[in-house]
Amino acid sequence: MVKVSIEVRHKTARFTVAIRAQSIQQAQRIVQARYPASVARVAFPIDPENFFGADSATPSPYSWVA
Repeated sequence: MVKVSIEVRHKTARFTVAIRAQSIQQAQRIVQARYPASVARVAFPIDPENFFGADSATPSPYSWVA
């Protein structure tokens, strides 16, 4: 599991979503599917302290991070 921030842009709005997934590519696909009319890109730099962080309490293969 990895945790990355994905920047979502739609017209003039822009926000960042933190997400845990099996890979960076999967995280981006999940966010793009959630916001289909938007552009979803990985926010760099990736925080190395939080990048690898499997949470054993997470029941699904990916999860949104508040």
